[in-house]
Formats: sequence, structure tokens, C-alpha cells
Amino acid sequence: MKKGEYPKAITAIAVWGFLVAVVLLFSAIGFFSAYSVVHSQKDAVINETLAQIQATPGYTSGISEVQLRKGLNAIEPLLPVMGVACLMFMLLYAVSSIFILKRKNWARLSHVILAILGILGSAVFIVSPLFFWAILNFSVDIAIAGYLLFSNSVKKVFK
Repeated sequence: MKKGEYPKAITAIAVWGFLVAVVLLFSAIGFFSAYSVVHSQKDAVINETLAQIQATPGYTSGISEVQLRKGLNAIEPLLPVMGVACLMFMLLYAVSSIFILKRKNWARLSHVILAILGILGSAVFIVSPLFFWAILNFSVDIAIAGYLLFSNSVKKVFK
């Protein structure tokens, strides 16, 4: 490899980081929007949800208005917290992706840490309906962490 060049996989990891940052931005917008709707129109949300549940074929019994209200009251304060968390991780991904292209070792290590957190997060979602995405993210994060930690070409670039 010529001086000044670096592995194309580093560029791919940076692009992946930017894509994850965009997804996190949209997730944050979704959490803030959901909070706004739940906070301002809780009764309408409850009535619409109950109507949809009761219109489901085969519906015999299920969630009551009281249970639904308790559930919404429990998750309502978590929605903006999740939005802020998504924004924080978005910034981490974007900044570390910019600086990994500039060959900063701290950016390489931050990508490794983000990948490890992604592996742990994916492990939680493996037992959910998001199984496919959890496996995909798990695989990509393992590949990123392993490559950035153990590749000799990466070690040369980030001396």
C-alpha cells in the first residue's frame, strides 16, 4: 500500500457510520413525534387503538382502556429520553466516521466501542420480531470490531 493510502474497508466503515447516523436521526424524530402525539392527544390515541384492536378478526377480549392508559403513561416520559439518546449516538457515529477517514486512532477506537455496543444491543433484539435486523447488525458490528482491532493493514494506518 502506498504512503497516504488506506484500506477501502475504512471508507466502507465510515459510510456505514454515516448511514447509521441518518437512521438514528430519523429514529430521534420518530421518538419526539410520538411523544408529541401521545402527550397532546392521549385520549384520541387510546380510542383509536382500542377501535383497531376490537376491529381485529377473532377479537374476543383483550386490553382495556385502563391498561392502555397505564401503558401510555409509562412509556410517555421515555419517548423524549430515547430521542435524546438517538441524537447522542448519531453525533458519535457522525463524528467518529468523519475522523476515521482522517486516520485518527481515537475514531477507530470509538468505532470499535460503538460496534461492541451494537453487538450487545443486537443480542437483546435477537428474541424479538426484529430478528433479521438484529442478526444483520450483529454480523456487521462483529466484522467492524474485528477488522478495526485485528487487521494488520489497519494497525499500520492508525499508528
